[in-house]
Amino acid sequence: MSFEQLRHRWIRLQVRRWIGPALCAIPYVGSILWLLGRGQLWIVGVMLSPLLVMAVLIGLTWLLARLEFRGSWRG
Repeated sequence: MSFEQLRHRWIRLQVRRWIGPALCAIPYVGSILWLLGRGQLWIVGVMLSPLLVMAVLIGLTWLLARLEFRGSWRG
């Protein structure tokens, strides 16, 4: 792989966009693992509930979009 190809892939990764959230997630995930190790499952559940709500909203949005536009997506 040439230097230009590596440079192109590095630019396509858009590291600046996801490096901040990834670094901020390290203590969050670490604290969840620490709480699991100490047996504090209810706190882990409270910390993970926003992720569950987000997953449900994404799923509902996707499902409603599929139902709304299913006729126009036929190729």
